[in-house]
Amino acid sequence: MFEKRTEYYIFAAGTYGRRLINFLCDNAPELKIIAYIDNDPKKQGTVYQGLSVISYEKAKPTLPQKKIIISLSLPTQVRDFLLAEGYVENEDFFSEFGFLPRYFWAVHKKIVTPNVLIFTNNSCICKCDGCYAYIPYVKKSFSCSLENFKNTTDLMFKHFDKCLNINIVGGETLLNKNVADLCVYLRENYASKFGTMNIATSGILIPSDEDMKKFAFAKTEFSLSDYTESDERAKKNLPLLIEKCKEFGVHCYRDRQCDREVWFNLGNPYEINITDSEQLKTNFNKCFKTVTSCLDGKLFGCFMQHWRWLATGISEPHGDDWFELEQDVTSESREQLYKILSYQPKLGYHTGCAHCGGTFTPYLK
Repeated sequence: MFEKRTEYYIFAAGTYGRRLINFLCDNAPELKIIAYIDNDPKKQGTVYQGLSVISYEKAKPTLPQKKIIISLSLPTQVRDFLLAEGYVENEDFFSEFGFLPRYFWAVHKKIVTPNVLIFTNNSCICKCDGCYAYIPYVKKSFSCSLENFKNTTDLMFKHFDKCLNINIVGGETLLNKNVADLCVYLRENYASKFGTMNIATSGILIPSDEDMKKFAFAKTEFSLSDYTESDERAKKNLPLLIEKCKEFGVHCYRDRQCDREVWFNLGNPYEINITDSEQLKTNFNKCFKTVTSCLDGKLFGCFMQHWRWLATGISEPHGDDWFELEQDVTSESREQLYKILSYQPKLGYHTGCAHCGGTFTPYLK
């Protein structure tokens, strides 16, 4: 599948493309990235990180001999377009989430994950009906201690060789007062193991100066979910947080997929129970699988199943839905972990798919 002479395009010249290029340059210098593809006419004809940005139409005559890696937080639209063009996923094109585990395992025999979530809490200051952390259904709140964080990350990196990005999330992440110290711990102990680190926040809470210094030291990026159109607190505080990030040298960016115009409706988990195995496989294959998640010594292949289970007790994991991080590192455990990270469950779906109502596809709210 991965031949040394193969050349690749990165689809999307943006934040995700930037971090992917940096990661590949450091960890897979043999990989031949030749240009970006981007649909934005303003970017086409420019140079980004030393690579030309071209249109899909200009790249098309060279496909599928040259391959595409989609580097977007929401790759569904581009993936569906490429499928409609007749290309085969994980052969002619990849999401970065499909590419990195497969490439590094096949070429370097390394365990590499594109993105892992570390949960901080399941409390929030927003009351969103369609919350994809299932906050409206939470039966019991939790907030991780610093020792819990340290144990989880220590176990995680016992098994991972590399991680492109660590995403620290809630609930509202900043409600957990240990987050800044966790970021410092990760930077001081595992800087060589991961590419970037970010926290997801609504922008409603503004960290103290002391915590901002810690975030700056740890090179933590802020992913700002934009609620300014629907929440007066966000309208007031988000610009203040952006200014504070600039003051302390903390990189931040607005995550437009999380605003109130584009959302993910996964439905009421208590009302969904899909039993047909073929439908479950269809849903699993349609879903864009972007991230694994860690908490309490366990790594889940589907972070939505993890969230749902934590909130409601529904979607209890079993089989190859999750990986026990406290086990010893063996050839068998590495093979098992690779299967989870590359989304190859034995059943052809996660058992949690039975209670998921959206195959994680966006709709306009």
